Amino acid sequence: MLVQINFAIHLSKNSNRFLIIDCLGNAFDNDFNKYFNVPNFEYSTNYECLYSDNSVDINLYDQYIKGRALSVEDHYYLNDKLISIKAENVMRSDEKIIFGSEIGMGIFRDILWYIKVNKEIVDKISVNKIDNKYIGFHYRNTDMKHILESFIPKIHSLSEETNLIYLSTDDYTAFDRLKNLLNNDLTIIQYTKPYNNNGYSIHYGNPNKNEVTINGLIDMYHLIRSTYFIPSPKSGFSKKVIEFRKNDLFFK
Repeated sequence: MLVQINFAIHLSKNSNRFLIIDCLGNAFDNDFNKYFNVPNFEYSTNYECLYSDNSVDINLYDQYIKGRALSVEDHYYLNDKLISIKAENVMRSDEKIIFGSEIGMGIFRDILWYIKVNKEIVDKISVNKIDNKYIGFHYRNTDMKHILESFIPKIHSLSEETNLIYLSTDDYTAFDRLKNLLNNDLTIIQYTKPYNNNGYSIHYGNPNKNEVTINGLIDMYHLIRSTYFIPSPKSGFSKKVIEFRKNDLFFK
């Protein structure tokens, strides 16, 4: 979702459109501004700002949330008004509004990262900063499956440098299983205990959306700062950690 919104910011900056960031519903289902900010960029999360001339009824906010916008041939309509279009077409349109949640996924490029974590959240997370060398391990195993045993050789090779490992996972059972596989040779740190959703995605399954977001940010912060990092293949979360390990534009 953040990758989508970041691309929407890029589009609105480069095509002079006003951006409405819509995070209600789906896995996040929360207020974007509670956790994030975009420095030096004007946007809104309030649907009353749909049009500067106030030509759209402010009550359309509730209507949109309950019914969502109507999609017709990659265009999005609300109350018969074109309100957003997919990224593939946005540069060819003269529409003034982009909805951050409706940007297509197909044409992301290497662009600047605009979104920052709010300072008060970073301050709370950084209190438990790990000063010693450690291995960061992201193990994804709910909607995206991986075999835990396949990571053990890599962990053992890095354990010659440090016996400390930070575990980030969506698998409720992973901590105990990893501990048994390592025969207690390593000290495992787990600051976030994943929601037990019986092997299914915790992002949608956990009703506590604040916990989902904060735990994700805690894990990402410590994985970015780990001495060594073991990612989960094909995981977008791991890919962003790898990117921010080169240049952290998210927590700074």
